[in-house]
Amino acid sequence: MKSLIWVGVVSVTAATGCGERGPTVSATPPPAFVRSAEEPTTLAAAVPQGPAGATFLEVLPSASRAKERIVAEAAKADASGRRAFVDARRSERKPPEQIASARTPGAPRAAAVGQEPGKIFGQITYDGKPPKLPPVVDASRIRPAEAHVCKPELIGNESLVVNHDNRGIQFVFVYMEKSPANAPKRDLLPIVFDSKDCRFMPRGLFVQTGQTVNVTNSDPFNHCVHTYPIRNARFNNVCQPGKPPTPLVYQKPEKLPVEVRCDCQTWMKGYHLVLDHPWGAVTDADGKFELPQLPAGKYDLKVWHEMAGYLARSIEVEVDGDTELSLKFAPTKFARPGDPRSE
Repeated sequence: MKSLIWVGVVSVTAATGCGERGPTVSATPPPAFVRSAEEPTTLAAAVPQGPAGATFLEVLPSASRAKERIVAEAAKADASGRRAFVDARRSERKPPEQIASARTPGAPRAAAVGQEPGKIFGQITYDGKPPKLPPVVDASRIRPAEAHVCKPELIGNESLVVNHDNRGIQFVFVYMEKSPANAPKRDLLPIVFDSKDCRFMPRGLFVQTGQTVNVTNSDPFNHCVHTYPIRNARFNNVCQPGKPPTPLVYQKPEKLPVEVRCDCQTWMKGYHLVLDHPWGAVTDADGKFELPQLPAGKYDLKVWHEMAGYLARSIEVEVDGDTELSLKFAPTKFARPGDPRSE
C-alpha cells in the first residue's frame, strides 16, 4: 500500500489602499490524502487529482525518512518563495534620496512631494569695533545752489554701515545665483529708487528681471542716474525735480550687484542686485535678512558687500522648514590697501 502526501499551497497577497499593511503570507496545512495502489513501491510523479494547486507525492508507508525529507523540502521552498516575494516588493520602492536627487545638474534641488516651503533667515555681523569712516564729500565739492540740501554731515559714508548696538552690517547682499527648479512665478510690483538729500535711497536694492524700478528725484535740482551693468543695457537718465518717475527695467540677471552712480553729484553711489527669481535680499539696519517661501532642498548662497566683494562665494544651506544662518566677518574682510583694518 502506498500513501499520498499533499504539499500545502502557499498563498501571498498584498494589501493596498488606505491603511496599507504590506504583504500577507498564508499557508494551507496539508490534509491526509491516502489511497490504495498496487504499483511498484517507488517514488512516483505528481498526479493531477486534488484541489487546485495541490501536488501529490507517492511514497511507501515504510519510507518515513523519505516522507520527512519531502515535507521539509516543501516547507523550505515555501519560505524561500515568501522571501522572494517580499524582496521583489521592496525593490519596487524607490528610496527618498533617489527621488530627491532627480534634478537638473547645477540647479538647487526642488522640493520633495509633500514637503512644505521654508525660509532662510539670519544676521550678518561685524566681528570688531564699528569703524569710523571719513565723509564721502566735503563742502568744497558742493555747489552753492545745492548746499542747503547736500550737507556733508547728513550725507555720511554708507560704504560700510555697522550697527553700534548689535554689530549688524547693513547693505550686504545675500542671494542664490540659480533658481530652484519649477519655481513659482510671482507678480512683480514696481519699486522705487530715489535721489534724496544727495543720496541714493535705498543704497542697496534687490530687483528681479522684468520688474519696474521707478527712478525718482525728491531733491529740488537735477540728478543723473547712471547704471553700470555687465549683461544689461546701461541706464543713463537726467532726473529733473517734480517730473514723473522714469522706469528702469532689467532684462537679464547679473552675477554681481550693479553699480549705480550720479553723474552730477559724483559721490552718490548705490547697487542693484538683479536676479531672475525672488530669492535675494539686502540686509537691514540690524544686519538681518530673509529669503522666504523656499522649496525644501539644498542651496548655495552668495554673500557680497561693496567694500569686500564676495564675503562668501558659496555657503551650502539645507532647507526643511525654517533655517537660521548667523555669519560674522572680521574687519580685515573690508580692508583696502593702506587701511588700518588690513594690518
